[in-house]
Amino acid sequence: MFGQNYQYLCNKGRSAIFAIFRRLKSIGILPPSIMIYLFDSLVRPILTYGSHVWGVSTTGTAAIDKVFMWYLLCILKVKATTSNFIVICVCGSPPPSITCHISTLCYYKRLYNMSDGNITKQVFNELCRLNSLGFKNWVSKVCVLAQKYHVNIDDEHPTLYFKQLCKETVLNSFKSDWTYNVQNVIKNPILRTYTKFKYNFELEPYLKYITNSKHRNALSKLRASSHILEIERGRYTNPKTPMENRLCPLCNIVDDEEHLVMTCEVNRIEREELYSKVGYIDRHFIYYNTDEKFIFLMTSNNPYILSWLGKFIYLSFEKRYALL
Repeated sequence: MFGQNYQYLCNKGRSAIFAIFRRLKSIGILPPSIMIYLFDSLVRPILTYGSHVWGVSTTGTAAIDKVFMWYLLCILKVKATTSNFIVICVCGSPPPSITCHISTLCYYKRLYNMSDGNITKQVFNELCRLNSLGFKNWVSKVCVLAQKYHVNIDDEHPTLYFKQLCKETVLNSFKSDWTYNVQNVIKNPILRTYTKFKYNFELEPYLKYITNSKHRNALSKLRASSHILEIERGRYTNPKTPMENRLCPLCNIVDDEEHLVMTCEVNRIEREELYSKVGYIDRHFIYYNTDEKFIFLMTSNNPYILSWLGKFIYLSFEKRYALL
């Protein structure tokens, strides 16, 4: 039954997403921050319906997370092969599976605090007894989940207090794992550039401040390594091109994101214009070295700098397309 339930919820979630897209045709493209808010308000509740019971299922949570990832890919306009980890980091929104886990742990606590005369509590007690005897059941999976997030589900805290504490603990644990993974370039080599400027799990400022959708999408592609630079194209050749041989056709050096922004000859004129504008806002910018300038641009919260950067990246990609 639950195997069918996951698919049912995913279908309903996708229908809700298509309904959002249809209604937006008469409005136009909305900023990703609003699109994420619409997902959390209209789609996430559908995907996580009843998850206090089935939220321990890795199959079920993986299924609804796929719907979430597809939605984020649509609003960022990046390739389907883009790293899921980077996409979630860019949007700063935890996947629905985290919501399911919180719901499951809170439901366990609610059952735990029920009076013994309640028939639901009697069933819960029987599940606990069977678990203690070594039989794997729902309680067993919840205990594993609680251990994963370091949540004490057998304390004497009231249900409402536990709910707030559980939410904070699970989210903090998720962010802690995120911090470890974003710094682990050996395990995730695609993060080679992203780890240089991504420090906090939050919605990227450029998604709010760049109003031109084409410029915003271009910057998303650059930050998420979802582009046509040789550093990415070399991953799909047969055999795979060694990293040091993925060279810019114009400059004959490794063609990565930092090279395009900081040193590539294809956009030299546009870069000079960008530097001139940024220099008016930050007088120290011209004294930074190449790495410092790159990080400064990528971590800026200034709406004007982000808008100029988005336009610069868009024009740079246009010129690079012409070289292919």
